Amino acid sequence: MRAQAWLAGGLILTCGLMATASTLTRDADPVVLIGDDVNVLIGMSVGDFVAFRYDATWKQIPVQVDERKWVDFGVVYNEPPVGILTLAYADASTYCGADDNPTFDDDDELVFMAADAGEQAPGMIAPPAGVDAGSPALELTISDPIDGGIG
Repeated sequence: MRAQAWLAGGLILTCGLMATASTLTRDADPVVLIGDDVNVLIGMSVGDFVAFRYDATWKQIPVQVDERKWVDFGVVYNEPPVGILTLAYADASTYCGADDNPTFDDDDELVFMAADAGEQAPGMIAPPAGVDAGSPALELTISDPIDGGIG
């Protein structure tokens, strides 16, 4: 079974499920996908991300994009560069500053809650309003290494 999360801008993120419904028991835990792991999303405008799951009908779910970039440790602490880099969350209102690449790139994160995994959508169901039915799809399986739950 699979739960589909539709992303505006003509892209569909599909989360694969092995059971009739999600068996994930982590109601308060996020699923964090790194851009390099979902490279079909690279280059999309982060403002275009919106997600849905299927649960007898399409329901919008919250999705967050965290932009990250490599920053010198000195800069992180508002000091001169020290020559050692760290991958930091980008924010124009911090010493790290805004991401140099404003689109979704290989070090950014796409985040949604494991509890938002839905059920398998019927085979020929129309996408949510405003989503291109011809959009490419990416299928994922979310598995809990502790209790074996699948979402």
